[in-house]
Amino acid sequence: MEIRAYAGPADDDQLARVRQAALAVDGAVWLPGPDFDMTPAETFVVAEEAGQIIGFGGLDRWTEDDGTELFLVTGCVDPAHRGRGHGSALLRHREEYAASLGSGLPHQQLGANADDSQPGSRQLLLDHGYRLAFTVVELRCLAVDANPPTALPPGLEIRPVLAEHQPRIHAAIVE
Repeated sequence: MEIRAYAGPADDDQLARVRQAALAVDGAVWLPGPDFDMTPAETFVVAEEAGQIIGFGGLDRWTEDDGTELFLVTGCVDPAHRGRGHGSALLRHREEYAASLGSGLPHQQLGANADDSQPGSRQLLLDHGYRLAFTVVELRCLAVDANPPTALPPGLEIRPVLAEHQPRIHAAIVE
């Protein structure tokens, strides 16, 4: 297997094939790709075997409000090629790239995502020293979906979110 830089639109058909194969096995999970603002070659790479793309990896980076610089490693391997070390090789490649970007900020964190529908990805990360830091849980109240309340408590109202509301919503989330 060879890991190389994303070559632009010439790679897109093969990337789409790998993504569709992964989605068919893993379900509706978010997968990185060049259409997610990761088009610079150094942040998005592909894994090839015999001239065919069999996986890909990305690296995103930002600074949290507390000053921690976060490097998010992402990737995917075609299910037909899993269990052969390709995911480990892509993960190491992206980790090494993240290490080369050291910005000098006092707090840096390496992270990755894997949800319950991706037990193989989760195990790969655990096997490489990652630990569960947080989870996202989606809850719905089916009773409210079926019978929405007719009246809200005093002082509350339902209204559309407008662009000017976003800073206050973000501040509430951060708080």
